[in-house]
Amino acid sequence: MYSYVNKPWDEEDLKLKVINAAQQLFLKRSVDLKNRQLFEINRRLEEIIKNRTMSLIETNESLQKTIQELDESYKNSVNMLAYFADHRMPELHGHSGVVAQYAKSFCQFLGLPDKEIKDIESAALLHDIGMLSLPEKIIHAPCAELSKEDELKRQEHAEIGEAILAGMPVLQGAASYVRSHHEHYDGSGYPEGLKGKQIPLGAQIILLANNYDTLISDYCDTPVYSHEEAVNIMQKDSGSLYEPELLDNFIKMLSKPTEEIKKHQGELVRALHSNELEPGMVLYQALKTKSGMILLVQDHTLTEKAIQSIKVMEKTEKVHYTIYIYSKSIAEKEQI
Repeated sequence: MYSYVNKPWDEEDLKLKVINAAQQLFLKRSVDLKNRQLFEINRRLEEIIKNRTMSLIETNESLQKTIQELDESYKNSVNMLAYFADHRMPELHGHSGVVAQYAKSFCQFLGLPDKEIKDIESAALLHDIGMLSLPEKIIHAPCAELSKEDELKRQEHAEIGEAILAGMPVLQGAASYVRSHHEHYDGSGYPEGLKGKQIPLGAQIILLANNYDTLISDYCDTPVYSHEEAVNIMQKDSGSLYEPELLDNFIKMLSKPTEEIKKHQGELVRALHSNELEPGMVLYQALKTKSGMILLVQDHTLTEKAIQSIKVMEKTEKVHYTIYIYSKSIAEKEQI
């Protein structure tokens, strides 16, 4: 009720009250209409925002999947290149992979950014890729038996490796590390005789990892030293081959070896048949068909599709492959 009229009423007062009542009713209905319109607008906006949010979530998930696939493709491409380099030098089989693990672990120890770690790890895995272009006699000859001319020719592998990688945009960051991984802190290295901070950090890390693994491993004509002996030898070259503080940190890192560093010793390797394989497992060594074709490269992460391909090839060739895989999955290894 808007108002009331006393008897006897005054006509002018009655007219005024009727007019005011009509105006109040109009205003109320107008406000109610606006409120309903605002409610509908808000409802539609909420629906639009919800749909756009879902669309953004789906787009982000799709983008993340694409990034993951590209990253996996990148890793497999790098592993394939590394396999060809190792295949050319069977006496060094596995060396590049071990150097890459030392380098990656050291980068993580130093707290380097993920992008830099990725470039350094790739460069470490491919540090000898330039050897592919050298003559067999230079590649396989004991270092002590190389002529001066052949030794200089062998040193070209660093520049050749850079040239190979520089042509691939995703590996340009790794290319400079490959070029400089034989530079020495005092300027006595090659190919440019860089000194001190002129040498990229990634190249210094690869030199440390490369030399340490060479000292403790049975490669070619090199003697094998214990960890303690290798550390003592490297400490003698502090300030000449290596930046002193970086060497000290590398030795500290080695004092707490991770499973990643140990894995090449076979401690984490299992031999399985195809029916025992699961997605996420990682190949310890390249898988070849009976005819010698490379089916999957070393360090390839198995997918359901890859496992099916292995089974198809077994049926085609009427054989049962023995597949060597790391005991830990990639996810577990990344958490180490």
